[in-house]
Amino acid sequence: MNFKRGQAAMEYLMTYGWAILVIVIVLAALLYLGIFNLNPPEVCTMPAGMSCPKSYLRAGTAPATATTDCAAANGCMNATFVNGLQKTIVVTNVSITKNANSFDACTSAVRCINWVSGTGVTVPLGSQFSVMLPVTDENGVPMAISSGDAFSGKINIVYYFKDEGASATRKITGNVYAKAA
Repeated sequence: MNFKRGQAAMEYLMTYGWAILVIVIVLAALLYLGIFNLNPPEVCTMPAGMSCPKSYLRAGTAPATATTDCAAANGCMNATFVNGLQKTIVVTNVSITKNANSFDACTSAVRCINWVSGTGVTVPLGSQFSVMLPVTDENGVPMAISSGDAFSGKINIVYYFKDEGASATRKITGNVYAKAA
């Protein structure tokens, strides 16, 4: 009698084992065929007060340099920001990089938007401004971006409130994830 209970248990385990194996094989086949998109969505997030409703990354094989305009080079990101900081701001510096602390990345060797203090772009409350600039690696060097490459990094904006003057500079950092088209 004990033998029949053991046989029933083995049959039960074998039946469910085969069913689980079939499910695993089907899921593996679906993953292999690309049915499930495991890539995160393209996003641009900023702290409260600044939003980034749209951004996209342009692919290419040659990175933008100090001598090439981003409009004519590759590996550039276009991003649009909306000022929700409750006051008119003056943006003096914008950079996009893999490095979290990249406010010093704007140099003569690295292209980015870097207006002279007091001569930045004035952005009234609720208005938007757009930038197009190269993405840089951890060392602040412009990167070549191939089609399909994913880029995850930081967007850094240096600004001041117009009514407070250029001596009260503030910095804001957001995150971006984009796939090159």
